[in-house]
Amino acid sequence: MAYITPLVRKLAAELQVDLGDVSGSGVGGRIRREDVERYAAELEMRRAELAQAEAARVEAERIEAARVEAEQQEAARAEAARIEAERQQAERQEAERLVAAQLEAQRQAAQRTEAAHLAAAGAAAAAAAAAAAPGGAPEGGAGGPGAATGAGVPTAQAPGGAAASSAAPAQPPVGAPGAAPAGGLPATPQTQAAAATAGTASSAGIPTTSPTQAGAATARPASSAGIPTTSPTQAAAAAPGPASSAGVPTTSPAQVGAPAAGPASSAGIPSHPRSAALPGGPAFSPARPPAPEVDAAARRGSVEPLTWQRSAMAERVVSSLHATAQVTATAEVDVTRVAALIESVAPTVRERDGVELTLLPFFVLAIVEALRANPSLNATLEGDRVRYHAVENIAFTVDTRLGPVTPVIKNAGAMRLVDLARTIDDLASRIGQNAIMPDELAGGTFTITHPGSPDALFETPIVHEPQVAILSVGGVVKRPVVVSDPHSGDAIAMRSMTYLALSYDHRLVDGPDAGSFLNMVRTRIESGAFAESLEPPPAV
Repeated sequence: MAYITPLVRKLAAELQVDLGDVSGSGVGGRIRREDVERYAAELEMRRAELAQAEAARVEAERIEAARVEAEQQEAARAEAARIEAERQQAERQEAERLVAAQLEAQRQAAQRTEAAHLAAAGAAAAAAAAAAAPGGAPEGGAGGPGAATGAGVPTAQAPGGAAASSAAPAQPPVGAPGAAPAGGLPATPQTQAAAATAGTASSAGIPTTSPTQAGAATARPASSAGIPTTSPTQAAAAAPGPASSAGVPTTSPAQVGAPAAGPASSAGIPSHPRSAALPGGPAFSPARPPAPEVDAAARRGSVEPLTWQRSAMAERVVSSLHATAQVTATAEVDVTRVAALIESVAPTVRERDGVELTLLPFFVLAIVEALRANPSLNATLEGDRVRYHAVENIAFTVDTRLGPVTPVIKNAGAMRLVDLARTIDDLASRIGQNAIMPDELAGGTFTITHPGSPDALFETPIVHEPQVAILSVGGVVKRPVVVSDPHSGDAIAMRSMTYLALSYDHRLVDGPDAGSFLNMVRTRIESGAFAESLEPPPAV
């Protein structure tokens, strides 16, 4: 190796350069300072390139790992969504199956009832023919005096021991064909045939027959103890309800003349009496039902998926809030006169029409009249057009264990007050029995609701799109109010007061329209002039 000066050696040590790797450019191959510096620069460049390549490799590996993790998370979310969709589909199919089973049971019950009516009519015709024939039974036949009643009372005997009707022979011994059932009450062949065709019996084994089946005006279905439970008018006015677990036909509120929660369906959806009646005092509103038992302690700290009903409702209300410009206007109304009217005429209406009056039909009637004067609240926005509805289809809220349901009173403007009360009671009862039809939950043009508790004064309801307005009636409370009288002046009196909260779509409805609507409803209710609508329609 050629001579290397001490200065070059010192520079090589500082730059960490191995002089054995350096090619000299001096005389005789001597390594100069420039040779060391050039080699050091080349070495640094190679090191930088290697570091850059390593960094690029590490970054590529990181990006690939992130991509794989994102794909795995997306696959997990897709799988969770698929499982949730399958669960919701299974719940929906189960609910549809229960509804279909209920409808099929009602259809079969209707067929059995029709068959029983036909059998009873045939028996009555045969008895009438026998009575008209020479030497036949006395006048009256199967439906007159001496005929067997639905409770199985024996027929009166004609002189000489013969039965009053040739179609009703003497009763055989217990246990023989045609004998009385285990309850010990004898029955005629006509009532036995009707009961066998209808297929309804009490838990004591006593056939239950309607007045048409038995041909007697006093026949009543028997309870589990063999005691008649339904009056002739009620039994003739309403078809037999679905049988209970003991085989006893259940009567609807229209039969007993009072609103009541329907029996819990197989899906566990009972109807709440307060849903069909607005919250208020006990004098004109049914008692509050007991709250459903919820294991609150078990839910603390837990996570559970939304039911498909709750999920669908959440999607609908959020969509309505996003799609509409909603404003809420409130008004106070005095319901004292309507409450007094209900208390005075409720017994008469209950006995005459078989329905229980509440505040709700009065408000529905007032709403219908106000909508006719303010058609913009009974309309639908269709793009750049407005459709004004020709009828008033009023939806109202019924609470169930799975959430609120809004059945629709179709063409409410054509109904009298008693008809509105009967329709409301029928829809609420059939929701409790899981027997409501899908078309009875659709087609509403305006909705009336309530906060859900008699203790809540008011709420700001959400408009049900494509409707443009909804009215919430708050809890009724008694409190002192200043009352003005043109003769005696102002005075303080105890009045039954409630709040009306009207939410409307400001894209179509303006403040004056909403104020006019609320004022008309308030004035109509405070007048209490509903006596004419409570009278029965004139006979045709």
